[in-house]
Amino acid sequence: MFKSIRLTTVLLLSLTFAVNAFSEEIKYRLTPFVKPSFQQITLTIDPDEINYSGETTITIDVTKKTKVVEFYQLGLDIQSAHLIATNNTIPLTVTSHKYNIQHATAEQVIAPNRYKLHIKFSGKYNSTSDGMYLTKFEGHNYIFTQFEDMYARQAFPSFDEPSFKIPYQMTISSPEKHTVLSNTLVKSRTIKDGWQTVVFNKTKPMPTYLVALAVGELDSIEIPNLKVPGRIYTPKGQAHRTTFPAKHTAGILQNLEEYFGQPFPYEKLDFVAVPNFTFGAMENVGLVTYRSSLLLLDENPRLAEQRTPLMVIAHELAHMWYGNLVTMAWWDDLWLNEAFASWMASKVMMDLYPEQQYKMNLVQERAFGADANPTVKPVKKIVRDQPDVMDGLGLNYSKGESILQLIESLVGEKPFQQAIQTYMQKHAWGNTTADDLWQVLSSVADFDVPAMMKTYLEQPSYPLVEFSSNGDISQTRYHLQGADVKEQTWVVPLALTYKKNGKISRKNLFLKQQKSNIQELAEADWIFPNDNAMGYMRWKTTPAQLESLLADISVLNVREKKSLLYNAEALFSAGELALPQFPQVS
Repeated sequence: MFKSIRLTTVLLLSLTFAVNAFSEEIKYRLTPFVKPSFQQITLTIDPDEINYSGETTITIDVTKKTKVVEFYQLGLDIQSAHLIATNNTIPLTVTSHKYNIQHATAEQVIAPNRYKLHIKFSGKYNSTSDGMYLTKFEGHNYIFTQFEDMYARQAFPSFDEPSFKIPYQMTISSPEKHTVLSNTLVKSRTIKDGWQTVVFNKTKPMPTYLVALAVGELDSIEIPNLKVPGRIYTPKGQAHRTTFPAKHTAGILQNLEEYFGQPFPYEKLDFVAVPNFTFGAMENVGLVTYRSSLLLLDENPRLAEQRTPLMVIAHELAHMWYGNLVTMAWWDDLWLNEAFASWMASKVMMDLYPEQQYKMNLVQERAFGADANPTVKPVKKIVRDQPDVMDGLGLNYSKGESILQLIESLVGEKPFQQAIQTYMQKHAWGNTTADDLWQVLSSVADFDVPAMMKTYLEQPSYPLVEFSSNGDISQTRYHLQGADVKEQTWVVPLALTYKKNGKISRKNLFLKQQKSNIQELAEADWIFPNDNAMGYMRWKTTPAQLESLLADISVLNVREKKSLLYNAEALFSAGELALPQFPQVS
């Protein structure tokens, strides 16, 4: 029956399907012809109540005729919505749609122009650590926020997409006894009838997920030696426990400024110790939140207890550039934020705290287990809603950092730093995609950066590279024994050390096909293909070559010896190595 349909009908049906498929794809994003440029938010917050109220005015540009203006909200009571033009106010009727998108519909056509979208609303504080939420600690109530990744819409109506990067201005009314914080310095504070109204400075352009506030009976100490104002805030009576992080923050920030070649980009830097915080920390502009255990420490914690707090502070402050100053355009590139911040935090730890032995960390080993799962998704994947962001989130950090370490090892530390500084200067206060990063890294690399990076980030898992005695090199997808996986190929950089005829040599190459032959490696005594353990792969040589490598084990550094053991364990789990062949490394 299908074969008898005329060709024109087939083409029409195909076109209809394509249009419908495209329409379905874009429904999870706001329409592109309405763009915000500034948002004012006014909130009335009392931590001793369960509800709050607010209003917001968003300056928008409508670039084509429409009857509908879209925005996001979730769980709020929208009391009124209007479009305000120079000489006209247009009432809007708000209805909810899929992906938390709201349609604010006018009876008349909205002509292209600049408007102010004014919305009055009320909401209820969340009890979980997302959106704007209430937490209790030692008899006191506190309000904190966590808006990454799609939670700002739970606190106030907004254009809650990272590509809408605009200034915000926050005004908060609260009982006088509370400390009130937001992203910027206080512009004014007035008191009337036991209530305070705090007006904050306008922010620099940023996405909604970086807006933040805190309200409660907070104590604080100053962070010394900063070039901008900064304090650490804690629940009542806990500030004296933050002297250790306060002492180290300025040094970490200075290290980052030197790497990026530019100063900290915001007007203040406050930290908040948040009790009952299910997230580790959040890089809100000017108001970084931390799980309280990361900041509330003894004055001189033991070496092992210093490691995580220092690393997390470095990670969050690195985000001031990676993510805040330069922001991914959409959540499918979240790894741009997290991988870079993790990679930069490791660099800071190596520079400032060598006693923590970060140079010995094999970051990829934290990623390999999850990335070997037959159902694992790529780091860069389609993201429509919040569960999509969280699916495989850990690989954004660990695999992303591993790939950045790999590419830095290929181009060199100084050229890589030069490229990153160029990237930051070129895209400051804007948004980027992975292609923008590939472009700038290509300027300092002598290989096809996009081709290599896409194989590691736009498809799941990683290769198992096998070396035969005749010089053949082949790659397959690594998997645990018995797993059924789809075969793939990668552009695999190989930094080889090998011994042949008693001579140790080195060679760099890229394995781009499923199989290749390198005659230089034929009849090699042994091959170690993972210089300084920077590769994102598993590898296998012949049993005789492995035995010969173990006899020359002193040629490997500590990272390489650790990698050899991890690699052997992975081969054993894949059924590629028998127990009697398992290496003994000293």
